[in-house]
Amino acid sequence: MELLDLQILDDFNKANEKAEKTVEELFKEEIERTERVTERFYKSLDELMDCKEYIENKELVGAGFEEIRIIVDEQFGAIQNIKKNFYNSQEETKEQEAHDYNISAIGQMLYLMNGVLALLANAMDLFMNQKKEGAGSDENLVAISESPSDSPGQTLDKDEALVDIMYLSALVKYSPELFTMALESSNYDFLCDRTLPEWKEIRKIHKIVNFDKSDKFGKETVRESNQAFIGWLLYVKATLSQQNTSSNKLSKFFKTMTYGTFYMFSVEKCRKQCKLSLSKDTVEEARQILNLLDDKYVSFATKISHKSIKFHKLLFVPKTENDFESILQASEGDMPSYSEYCSQDNRQIPVDDCDPEQTKFHMDIDNFDPETHVQVRLLCNCELPYNFEKKQVMKVSDFQTSSFQKSFACLSCIGSREPYNNFPEVDEIVVHIHGGGFVGMSSNGYQNITRKWASRINIPIFSIDYGCAPEHPYPKGLEDCWQAYRWIVLHSKTHLGISPNKIILVGDSAGGNFCCGVTILAIQNNFRVPDCLILPYPAVDLSVKRFYPSYIYGINDFMLNLIMLKIYQGAYLTEEIDGENNPLLSPIQASDNVLERFPKVRILVGSCDPLRDQSFRFVDRLLKVSGNVKIVEYVNYPHAFLNFQSPVCSLKGSGIANKQICTWIEDAILANRIDKRKGREKTKF
Repeated sequence: MELLDLQILDDFNKANEKAEKTVEELFKEEIERTERVTERFYKSLDELMDCKEYIENKELVGAGFEEIRIIVDEQFGAIQNIKKNFYNSQEETKEQEAHDYNISAIGQMLYLMNGVLALLANAMDLFMNQKKEGAGSDENLVAISESPSDSPGQTLDKDEALVDIMYLSALVKYSPELFTMALESSNYDFLCDRTLPEWKEIRKIHKIVNFDKSDKFGKETVRESNQAFIGWLLYVKATLSQQNTSSNKLSKFFKTMTYGTFYMFSVEKCRKQCKLSLSKDTVEEARQILNLLDDKYVSFATKISHKSIKFHKLLFVPKTENDFESILQASEGDMPSYSEYCSQDNRQIPVDDCDPEQTKFHMDIDNFDPETHVQVRLLCNCELPYNFEKKQVMKVSDFQTSSFQKSFACLSCIGSREPYNNFPEVDEIVVHIHGGGFVGMSSNGYQNITRKWASRINIPIFSIDYGCAPEHPYPKGLEDCWQAYRWIVLHSKTHLGISPNKIILVGDSAGGNFCCGVTILAIQNNFRVPDCLILPYPAVDLSVKRFYPSYIYGINDFMLNLIMLKIYQGAYLTEEIDGENNPLLSPIQASDNVLERFPKVRILVGSCDPLRDQSFRFVDRLLKVSGNVKIVEYVNYPHAFLNFQSPVCSLKGSGIANKQICTWIEDAILANRIDKRKGREKTKF
């Protein structure tokens, strides 16, 4: 659902490199455009407030235009001060010291604000049966809908214009905080200028993948493919939003069939219903989008494409760490020196000295208590040394064969390198933590991804389900991940026969945040640190004060727009929690002493992801402590692109991106097996 042509933003960012216009020249143009757009917005707003149709629908709109006017007034006043100081700086006046602004960051925020305000003014005019005056590129406007009736000079359905007003008004309410971040951002910020020295080192480990330059997937561009997939999501979202208005199962089924058919033939109504839902900035609305794959009808449909694997079990593992508060409070003073850390075997499994009866897992979902246990989904396509029917770890004798069987095996399997004793030794695992903005999704919805991993790499995958906010705010989710990780490390040998000598931790978005948090806790508490972190588009900074240029893509991202970004932060972080400086919330703030102990880190990110620049800042921090890190950037990909796969529609190339994760896992496994054979130091990959 694109509202703005973000190619203009790309031009703004690359202005210096192209040498067509300097950033300063573009900044001046954006300030001048701001004055024109704001004037037009005020005019449209004044006319709307006196409009009979608006007065009749005021309660329905609920846009709070008085609040919006105050927001725009404050921002316009700040812009006037910026203009004054900026021109003073340009004229080199000595009478007044000019503020050293990050004009690139502010220019991008002005671009975003101008686009939203212009679109909002446009929607107001349409609602009042006026034509789109001044809807040219000077205001960075594009048609709100792609239907022919929305071309300049035409009128739009009043109901759809009303929904656009509601949606865009919600976006305006979240712009002040981003604008304040841009004002306070450092003038020397390498994220805003790719000519700075930091990028020289980043480019060495930065790979760019552009599927638009490949004929492998046909002529369809990534952006077109993305829009097709988003269209499918909009269809499902609109249908489910109507279904959820009923509590009766029969009524829900009837509405699903009726609205599903209706929205299939009425794209405009489908888009309208989705914008209406997105304008309601509540956790419930956000969850409805996030949990699409967990809906029983959608889940039933996606099972068709699930890879078949040997083992798929739900385990409920006990929380064996009784004093998690002390784990959180562990200080860096308790850590061994870096030289001692490097000399010790960090892959050694701690001794399990607990009573086996107290650490046993169970598989009875009816007796699952989230206060005492954590749900973990086990997926595996290889033999495991555990008998799920007898509920016991197998012994070597269970796999021994008789003399007759050995003789027959010799005759039937000449040349086979398989030993007669086929006892499965499993010592390599993947621990997966799902994303979902800390408020939704589950390991079940990720099976379209994790089953593919299990099928290809043939090692166990433990996918953790944690308590979601706002019912379980920080540190509840992190505690669940830590408790599950700790159980896997300490007790999986006793209860599953799995020796986790090689641990690969994988987590996307919010799951990436938890992966980093678990790693930091392990480092600070001298516990078993994972051997590799694989982080697709991780959320590594939950600060509400630091600015990232890629946040502007939140105006356009269906899975992570500005409204949702604020909802997720507010749900997970309570008012008394410091999300800015706490490394367990913002791993990007971890000390050098901790980061230099990080394992290998591999990151995937999309170029149009609002969290993209968080990843690059994290990479820069790791490089400065000589960390082993690599990052792959997929051109024109949005946030959460790995989930953009379904039997109906898939994002172009998303399967290739998923295979990149498998390749990194296989490389880590291969390095581990080489180490075991040669008995020497860890192999780099």
